[in-house]
Amino acid sequence: MSNLGTKLKLLAARREAADAELSRLIEEAAKKRRERMELVAELREINNKSFKAIRQEREFWRNQLKSLKKQLVGSNDDKGKESKVKMKNFDSEEWSTAAWNSDAELENLVKASKQTIMASNGLVAAAGLLVYRRTPTVQYLFLQASYPPHHWTPPKGHVDPGEDFWTAALRETQEEAGILEEQLLVHRDFCYDMRYEANGKPKQVKYWLAKLKEGEKVQLSHEHDNWQWLELDTAVKTSKFPEMEKMLREADGYLQKQQA
Repeated sequence: MSNLGTKLKLLAARREAADAELSRLIEEAAKKRRERMELVAELREINNKSFKAIRQEREFWRNQLKSLKKQLVGSNDDKGKESKVKMKNFDSEEWSTAAWNSDAELENLVKASKQTIMASNGLVAAAGLLVYRRTPTVQYLFLQASYPPHHWTPPKGHVDPGEDFWTAALRETQEEAGILEEQLLVHRDFCYDMRYEANGKPKQVKYWLAKLKEGEKVQLSHEHDNWQWLELDTAVKTSKFPEMEKMLREADGYLQKQQA
């Protein structure tokens, strides 16, 4: 009888061990299933972000085309007319594809057309980047000019002959703040277009929003004496320019939506 009792206890122990092992395997399988689902969700998110970036890039070029066509309407000299004729050969989709493939001929046409427009209108063109960092609050980079009235602005400067706004924005940021394109994550879908009068001439300034990936070191050019990282309200008070305040608040709203 004692042998039977021992065997029953042994069988019960083995069953208990088997049940425990089965529970462990079920839990492990469930864990792997959850990990797989999380991985699939992560991959989908990455793919969606990639497709979103491509769509934003193409939309950026489409908007460039639309803006250029509108400006060409106001250009009446021979070069302007010639550009209008050439531009008819490119619809939005063809422009998007050409721009995506860095078509040199189309790019040169756009640059030449923009220079024609600016020259014919006496327009002063400038471009820059509204550079920001997270610490974890958002702070914007402002530079103080070395000449009176020693105003504070994000890195920007004049568009050189044969240069487009985008190229000028990157060049000026590097020259004025020592920040290279590879140090930045540029939000190409946020481009703020300022138009106002300066020294009796119409002026157009385009700013793109860009995040500094890491570091905070700024190398000033001779055109600036100082630099600061400023939070929104301080940046608004420091700039003392209504259009700059409008851009800062729109940028801040854009970044809040990005985090939501």
